[in-house]
Amino acid sequence: MPVVASAIIAGVSAVGAIASSVKAGKASKRAAQSRAAITKLENARERRNQVRDARLAQGSLLAQSATRGGGGGFGGISGSAQQGGAASLTAQLTSNLAFIRKAGELNETASRQEIRASDASTAASIFSGISNASLGVGGLFA
Repeated sequence: MPVVASAIIAGVSAVGAIASSVKAGKASKRAAQSRAAITKLENARERRNQVRDARLAQGSLLAQSATRGGGGGFGGISGSAQQGGAASLTAQLTSNLAFIRKAGELNETASRQEIRASDASTAASIFSGISNASLGVGGLFA
């Protein structure tokens, strides 16, 4: 009878360990998904800030051009220095937005890999629990 009780206890213990591993894996996966969502929101905010800053700089350039007589008023920028400045601001904005986009893509890749690693770790814990339970039960009958 003690052998049967030990086998039951080992089986229940293995089931509990497996259930805990599954819960931990799901929680880890949700955490990775939450971090990915936060990163997306931060990237969107950064893109908006970059566009806003570029528009402010372009507006400032246009105002300076108008007050210095380089563009014939607010109708446009005609001086080569002003045109070069406007082109530079546009190029900087494009570069900054491309960097933010690439960083976001890399972050999404890292999040997917983190989720895969969590899934693999959960599976490993489950199989380890099954193995330990079978070794414990097998040892009882040896």
